[in-house]
Amino acid sequence: MRNRYTYLLILLFISLNGTGQEKLEELKLIIENYLETDLDSAEKYSEELLHSGYTNLNKEEEHHGLNYLAHIEYRRGNRMGALEFFIESLEIRYKHGKITETANTLNWIGRIHHEQTDYDKALEYYFLSLQKLQKEDPDSSYLLATLNNITYLYLDIGNNEKMLEYNNQSLIISQLANDNLEYANACNFRGIYFQNLQTLDSAEFYYKKALAFYSEIDFTHKIAHQYNNLGIIYFLNGKMKESYSNFLYAMNLRKALGDTLTYSESLRNLGDYFFYTENYDSSLFYYNNSLRLSSLIDSKSNIKEIYESLSELHYHLKDYKKAYEFHLQYSELQEDIFSINQFDKLHEMEAKFQFQNQQEQIEIIIDNNKKLKEINQDLEAEKTKPNYFIYGFIVLSIILLVVCIRLYKKEVNYSFFPSFFESGNFYPSKATTS
Repeated sequence: MRNRYTYLLILLFISLNGTGQEKLEELKLIIENYLETDLDSAEKYSEELLHSGYTNLNKEEEHHGLNYLAHIEYRRGNRMGALEFFIESLEIRYKHGKITETANTLNWIGRIHHEQTDYDKALEYYFLSLQKLQKEDPDSSYLLATLNNITYLYLDIGNNEKMLEYNNQSLIISQLANDNLEYANACNFRGIYFQNLQTLDSAEFYYKKALAFYSEIDFTHKIAHQYNNLGIIYFLNGKMKESYSNFLYAMNLRKALGDTLTYSESLRNLGDYFFYTENYDSSLFYYNNSLRLSSLIDSKSNIKEIYESLSELHYHLKDYKKAYEFHLQYSELQEDIFSINQFDKLHEMEAKFQFQNQQEQIEIIIDNNKKLKEINQDLEAEKTKPNYFIYGFIVLSIILLVVCIRLYKKEVNYSFFPSFFESGNFYPSKATTS
């Protein structure tokens, strides 16, 4: 409570003494603090910021307010609510925001489509973000966030070649840039890659590496995620005690954070744990609670996984009718998520992005060649261009030389042949025609 009053006093002070930009920056710091500790307070200040933007016709305040509200809804697990705020923020940011802010919003919209398994739409927004940053601000840290999200998308759809391509870029660039957050994200994705290959020691190595960096920057959401991932590794290695403690710790962190989506994921993992240890009643309890929360936020990927788990559970309980019903629901959702049409769109989107990049490179080469040609033409023109000064100097020199010679000859002839010059025969007579 004291922390809350401290921020209220800060807000009062800056409202009385600071400039408009100073107020905005201070208010952003307060909201970002509450994003990690108290989403209700973060929402209150974000709404105040948005209202101030509307009232004062301040577009910067407006798009920041919308953006913070989007992040709050995202952390509550309301992905569709977050998407609405992000899209509204994007419309303003295209006109009034910075390049990095616009690209970051595009990236988050892509991320939500990704989580809703709308992969072609996700890739469209990721590539839009990537293109904008590569063109306008290639050194931005948001470039790494986009690369990591593209890595995760290819990981989700099982395209390991593309996943490794983008993951390697992320690992190298984030290390060079000393970006601990994005380096940790890249390590996490490499861990998932090795987990999928059942190379569990390598997966555990990368998960622990990511956890160390997340702990260093005190990123609670990501810390919870890594404990959950380590719980899966221990589960697959048969270390059930370590698995349970990691799953439970991750679940409690996620519950405290109010992140419905990841909380439902932790419930499902505990359901898997109890199913494997043949405690079927507890398993059913966790699966049902996970399904309820996943349905509430319409998380198709989570719902699909729970349907598969419930089918297996009811099969072991010899309730074959329910097992078959859940299997059908799982299959329908699987087919809907991984439709052939969607993969065609993905390939088309990727080809379009690659083509645009190639076209841009070609245009740069053509432009550079054109400029080089113009420079060469100018140099050649300089070489062939008549130098009138030199020519004038030569002509003048010749005239002076002729004059000097004549004067000299005149002086000599007058001295030695005066009768000849005086007779007027020095100049030839005009030619006559015959």
